Amino acid sequence: MPIKRFAWSMIVLLSFLLAVSVMAGSLEAPGKPSEASCAMFTLEDIYSRLNTGTLGSKRTGGVVMPTSGPAVIGKNTNEIMAVAPTFNRKRAKQEDMACGKTFWGLAVGVWGPQTGTAGCPPPTNIQVTGAQNGQAVISWTAVSGATAYNLYGATQSGVNKYNHTSLLGSILKQNITSPYTLTGLTNGTTYYLVVSAVSSGGEGLAAAVTTTPVYERFIANGNGTVTDSETGLILLQNANCSGNKTWDNAMDWVANLNGDGTSCGLNDKSMPGDWRLPTYTSQSGILDGELAVLYAAKNSTAFSGVQTNSYWSGTTVASTTGYAWYVTLYFGNVYIVDKTFTYYVWPVRGGQ
Repeated sequence: MPIKRFAWSMIVLLSFLLAVSVMAGSLEAPGKPSEASCAMFTLEDIYSRLNTGTLGSKRTGGVVMPTSGPAVIGKNTNEIMAVAPTFNRKRAKQEDMACGKTFWGLAVGVWGPQTGTAGCPPPTNIQVTGAQNGQAVISWTAVSGATAYNLYGATQSGVNKYNHTSLLGSILKQNITSPYTLTGLTNGTTYYLVVSAVSSGGEGLAAAVTTTPVYERFIANGNGTVTDSETGLILLQNANCSGNKTWDNAMDWVANLNGDGTSCGLNDKSMPGDWRLPTYTSQSGILDGELAVLYAAKNSTAFSGVQTNSYWSGTTVASTTGYAWYVTLYFGNVYIVDKTFTYYVWPVRGGQ
C-alpha cells in the first residue's frame, strides 16, 4: 500500500511539473546568477515604459544581493495590462502618420510596429488606354522607392483600399507593375480605379482614374497590325501601303511582306510568306468570309489609308483562271474581273 501511494505521488508531481513547464516555457535559466545574461528588466520597468515611455535600464552584471530589508513591492501584471495598448485605442493608420515615421499601430491589420505613409508620393500620370472588349490597360509613372503597386476598383465612386470590398464590382489586384492589363470588365460599365505605391515603409497614397470599356471589333496591336476580335483575322493596319496593283503583282508583293519594321510600319516579326490576300471561299457573289471582314473594317478608326474602291481577294474564279474575285468597299459588292486590272491591296494573315 505505501508503494502504491508513493507511485501515485510521483505521478501527480510529474504532472504538475509538466504543466508548469508548458505554462512557463523553458525552465532553464538564461545564465548563472553571477553572469550578465541573467540581468533582466523588472515589472516596474515594463510598467513605466508603457505608461510614460521611460526607457528603463537593466543590470549590467550578475545578481547583487540585497543589503537591506524588503523594499516596496513593484507593479503587478494587472497594473501593467491596465496601461498596455488595446485594440483600436487611439488608433492611427499608416496614412495618418508622416511618410517614414515609425509608430505602433493599433488598428485593424496594422497592429505592431508600422511606418507612416502620409505624404508619400502617389503614382503620377495614371491613364487608361485600350478600354475595350472587357479589358483596359492602366499605366502610370513609377514612384521612387516603390517595390510594387496595388490597384483597387469598384463600379461605385469613392473607392479606396479600405472600402473597396463593400462596394459594387469590387476589384483588388496586388503587386502589379505598369502597364497592367485589367480584364474581366463589362463593356459600357464605368469603373472607378485607384493605384497606390508600395515601398519598404508600407503603402502610400493612391492616384485615381475612371474607365468605361466599350466593345471594339478591331483592335490595334501597336505593331502595324490590327486583329479582328470576332474571327481572329489579322489585317495590315495601313490599308493602302502598296497602291494599285495587278492581281499577280499584288500576290507577289503580299508574299514578300516583312514584319521587321521596314515594310508599311509593320513590326510584328512576321516573315515573308506569312501574309496573303483575303480568301473568298464561297465564290457565290455574296459578301461573306474574309471579304466581309474587309467591308466591316472600313469604318474602324484602327486603320489608316482605307479606300472605298475595290480590293483584291486572293481567290481565282474557279471556272475562269484568268479572273479573280474582288470587293468594292463602298457598297460591299463582290465581283469577278480580269487579273490584269489594278485594284487596292489589303494583306491579311491568320484567321479561322
